[in-house]
Amino acid sequence: MSFMKKQQGSQPLDFSGGLVDFGCFLAWSERIKLDMSKSNPLLYEVLGRLASSKHPIAGGDNFQTKAGQASFLNQKSHQHSGEDRAKEAKELQIRNEGRQLGCLLVQRTKGETQLRATKWLSATNGWEVWRQLNLSFLSRLLDSLLHMSFDESPASCLQQLSAWKERAVLYQKLSGEQLPESIMMSIT
Repeated sequence: MSFMKKQQGSQPLDFSGGLVDFGCFLAWSERIKLDMSKSNPLLYEVLGRLASSKHPIAGGDNFQTKAGQASFLNQKSHQHSGEDRAKEAKELQIRNEGRQLGCLLVQRTKGETQLRATKWLSATNGWEVWRQLNLSFLSRLLDSLLHMSFDESPASCLQQLSAWKERAVLYQKLSGEQLPESIMMSIT
């Protein structure tokens, strides 16, 4: 079964953080992006970029978008010109969308992943929780690639190699990084 298998039905997808079915994470992640983009279509792309961002999104009261990502600023505007009001309205919108994202992530996770999401949300913001959940999944996915064991029977080994290659493609797609050639050669 391919990792691209998606859950059917209109029920919200919950993610427990496990690696049993990679398709579950993909479907869950896609559903979160689609749900958030209903109110602001740009959020689909922003969440895609944040998912593999290496830079933390620090908490703060005031922030603005930069290069399609939420970046937080710790400065207050003391002037109230029309431009300042527009900037404050945009910052408020981003803060509210971050809160909405954080609540959605806590609602759509379960088990240990839900506990981590709740803990992260209390210390930061929904944007950072999204990034952390994605990086946590990528870390476990990479670990599974590096430590996958293969059976000795040729038929089983071929199936396992195919599964490994699917995981490698998934990792490269989600992280935006190529696996080092030395890892690829050691497996194939």
